Amino acid sequence: MKNKKTVFLFFLSLFSACLIIACGLFCTFLYQNGLTWSEYWQNSQVYGSIPLPQIKFTKGISTRHQELTFAAVPKIGITVDIETVSFVEEDRQDILVVYDYRHPNSPEYDIDFKAFVSADLLQISATTKARQQSTLPIATITSDGIYRGSVAVHVPTGFHLQSLALTTSLLDINPSLLYENSDNYVLSSLMGNIDLVLSAPKQLISLDADLGNVSVVANAPVESLDLFSNLGNSYLNFADSLGTLYIINDFGNSVILLEKDLTAATVQSNVGDISLFLANLPESLNIYTLTGNISAYLSENSVSSADSSQGSTNSYFPLTTSEDPAFSFFSAGGNIRLLPPKKEDLDTLKAENYSGDATWPVQKTVPANSLEESHPASGSSIWVK
Repeated sequence: MKNKKTVFLFFLSLFSACLIIACGLFCTFLYQNGLTWSEYWQNSQVYGSIPLPQIKFTKGISTRHQELTFAAVPKIGITVDIETVSFVEEDRQDILVVYDYRHPNSPEYDIDFKAFVSADLLQISATTKARQQSTLPIATITSDGIYRGSVAVHVPTGFHLQSLALTTSLLDINPSLLYENSDNYVLSSLMGNIDLVLSAPKQLISLDADLGNVSVVANAPVESLDLFSNLGNSYLNFADSLGTLYIINDFGNSVILLEKDLTAATVQSNVGDISLFLANLPESLNIYTLTGNISAYLSENSVSSADSSQGSTNSYFPLTTSEDPAFSFFSAGGNIRLLPPKKEDLDTLKAENYSGDATWPVQKTVPANSLEESHPASGSSIWVK
């Protein structure tokens, strides 16, 4: 018994010694690289449930500061993984691009920074480049919590851009990353939200979100907006006029509020509800969902085509059987409600679906049979079930 106790104490002491040495080495690593525990842990839990490959680090931190000057071209395209992006107006005639980063030394990946002008486009990219095919550079550098990178674009005061394109991998896109004095936005996010608040007119807004919510609040006219979303909710609120709207949302709810004029719209959702508020009727409207419900608030004089294969259709307006109707609603597996627009409905849709950014909650679905309670029937109403 005494021998067993001695062996147990020996292994316990050995384990404790190894633990103390490991903690000492880790603290030394933090000290040598000027890191706090919170900085190290900041992003490590993002990939805590994902098995990452073993990556080899060498001693020290790599840093880089680079400044490049270009002619003031009218178009800018930026591609980054997790670098922050900012625009700075100042007294200058050209465009200055300032790139900074610090990351742990590793033989397994590089940070590839490029900036060049082609015709009238300034192209800027800062991406991770794996040296070995088996590594996951983006996930790895993020999970260590010690990667920092930034791209600052210095432009002349009052500079006007024809087009700004921004593509990110693990970064939310919001107004702080954009230059407002741009005619067109072409924005794409792989794993992040897109959150826009517009106060200047736009000719085109093109949005592509793979895994993330999309929120657009437009307080100025927009000529055209197209949105492609793979997995996430979309909230669009246009306080001013909109020309054409085109949305494809594979998995997620769509809330679309148009408080002024709209020319034409096509909205498609494979799995998700669609809520639509129109203060004025457009020239054409096509709404389609595969498994979700459709709730549309339309002008009193609308004549629409509505078809639900597996659900019910409730309409306050005449329904047409025309093969090519101006306003078409179809849901393969959900309910359809067509109602007159009321301010209280608009306020409710805003309150339930928007909290000021792209983290707003999923919309609440109103059962189709609640139509009669919230909108008492008038003598001219037509109900189709």
